[in-house]
Amino acid sequence: MSSGENDIHLTKLNSVDPEAANQESAFSNPIDTDAFLPEKAKTAPNGVEATESKASEEQFNCLTREELMRFEKDPAWVKIRWVLFIILLVGWAAMLIAAVVIVVVEPKCPPIADLTWYQDGVAYQVEVDKFLDSNGDGMGDIKGLESKLDHFKDLSVKSVWIDALNVNDQSQLRPSVGTLEDFQQFTKTFKAGGIRVVLGVELNAASVDTIEDIVKSWTEAGAGGFLMSSSDQSGETFADAAASLQAILDEQFNKKDDRARVIIGGESAPLNHSDSLAALVSMPSYNCGSESALECRKNKLASLVTSNDVAHAIALKTSDDKSPWKIPRAGLTPAHLNIAVQLTIPGTPNILYGDEIGFTGSSRGYMLWDDTKTGGFTSNDTWSYPPLSNNQHSVLAQKAMGYDGTSFYSLFKDLATVRAAEPSLKWGDFVSLDFGGEVYAFVRNATDQAPVVVAVNTGDPMAGSLVFGEYSMGKILVTSGVDLDMEDSVDLSAIYLPSKSVVVASMSVPDAK
Repeated sequence: MSSGENDIHLTKLNSVDPEAANQESAFSNPIDTDAFLPEKAKTAPNGVEATESKASEEQFNCLTREELMRFEKDPAWVKIRWVLFIILLVGWAAMLIAAVVIVVVEPKCPPIADLTWYQDGVAYQVEVDKFLDSNGDGMGDIKGLESKLDHFKDLSVKSVWIDALNVNDQSQLRPSVGTLEDFQQFTKTFKAGGIRVVLGVELNAASVDTIEDIVKSWTEAGAGGFLMSSSDQSGETFADAAASLQAILDEQFNKKDDRARVIIGGESAPLNHSDSLAALVSMPSYNCGSESALECRKNKLASLVTSNDVAHAIALKTSDDKSPWKIPRAGLTPAHLNIAVQLTIPGTPNILYGDEIGFTGSSRGYMLWDDTKTGGFTSNDTWSYPPLSNNQHSVLAQKAMGYDGTSFYSLFKDLATVRAAEPSLKWGDFVSLDFGGEVYAFVRNATDQAPVVVAVNTGDPMAGSLVFGEYSMGKILVTSGVDLDMEDSVDLSAIYLPSKSVVVASMSVPDAK
């Protein structure tokens, strides 16, 4: 670039555009804030806006400390403060008095029995080998049991009793049912689901000296109780062993976490009554001579279960009467009548696996879960379920039937649900009723609770009365074989019971006319 061209270029750069100069001046001077405000907000030339702002500031001026002190001693304000304080005090006292009156005058809440876990809910006894195979080897196992937690909860089960120990070494499980780790996980899962695991222990000549160590080790592994049985021990030996084992559970475990682990006497225990046991599985002896079969069963069962009321439950903890809590079995036929009584008499309902679908007898086959070739027992398709009777239906099939009078499963579930919900069925007194015919009828009645009446007809159709004192009306809770639905109201003074039918109803007093 030439010298002349440089001069021209510098001249252009140094020249100032008047319009650009004006813009630069606007940003270099202090900002006029009024320029950005609405017209009505701009300061008026006559100073009106400034006057209003000053008045506003004066309006919100606070009192000084000296001014407040003058008010504190002002007689008028002192009187106002005392009046407000007295009103507050009187109001507080009135509310306190009202609360006391309500507590004294209003009806008390019905007493609730303090039942422990083995006195509440259904106890479900399982042969592990025949319940469910989880690994396809054709043998039921602990993992199979664990997978059916929802099945047990569906039936209101509170404890599962299993026979899983190696008879030759009860410190070990039978190899086919699983490992120690399987058992620990199983008890942990069921504990979280609100279900205790009771482990069967055989007291025999070979295990008397080592049984204490066995009970301690399995308690540490998660067992919530032990079902003791014996085939060859005397009553005295059995009682001593039971007392020793319960003392171990109380001193070394129950005092630490208050989980009430207990020793339960099985049916083969050599004692029918022992203060060494917390609970005893009891099957009444039906040697009745000339007495009718039904009357014999009614009388024997009544003598067995009448002690299982609230007073007995309290006595187990507070008095010298330490007779075992009864876990009775009814022993009636057919199966649906037996289960109706089993789930409504006093004591803990003790059922065997398969009772919920109508299995009968103490010697049972494999649990029937569905209608496949293997019955849902195993995934091993080379294994076949043994032949069944024509009227035996699986759990799956019975669930599909719904509540239509033919599903044994739904009847069982309804009875178990009602028992869990009705205080009178859980801890109420037992009172037999004389209906007539071959009907077994009784009332369960807890203090300040609605009584519940139960009737099963083992014979021909029969009409009669189920009235109990002033209670002559009923609301149906469970039925089988009767043309009545749940929640139906029924006059209990004249009720018809078809053969092999079941009625369970909550009782009430008729409204005064």
